[in-house]
Amino acid sequence: MISQITLMLLPLFGYAIAKSETDTIRFNPKKAWFQTEYWLSKRNISERSWLYKYPLSFMWDGWHLLESIKIVCLYAIVGVGLQLSIEYVLLTILIGYVVNGCIFEYFYQN
Repeated sequence: MISQITLMLLPLFGYAIAKSETDTIRFNPKKAWFQTEYWLSKRNISERSWLYKYPLSFMWDGWHLLESIKIVCLYAIVGVGLQLSIEYVLLTILIGYVVNGCIFEYFYQN
C-alpha cells in the first residue's frame, strides 16, 4: 500500500513542476516547454469571454493551466494530509478550487 507521505509528495512534486514552468513562461519564455501562442499566453486577455474568464480560465493559456494545476495540487496535499477518503479528497480539491477562485476574483477586481 502507498504511504500517506508518498501520496503527499506526488502532488507536491506536481506543484513544483507547475511552479517552475509558470515562472519560465513569465520570465524566460524561450525556455518554455512549448513555443505556441496558447502556451506562452500570447492571446489578448481582454478578449476573453465570461466562460474563459471564470469557470474555464484554466483553458485560456498555458500559464493559467499550470496555475490551476498548482491549486489542485495544493488542495490534494491538504486532503491527503487530513487522511480523507478519495471522495473527500476530490471534494476538498473542488471546493478549494472554487473558493480560491472566488477569493482571487474578489481581491483582483477591487
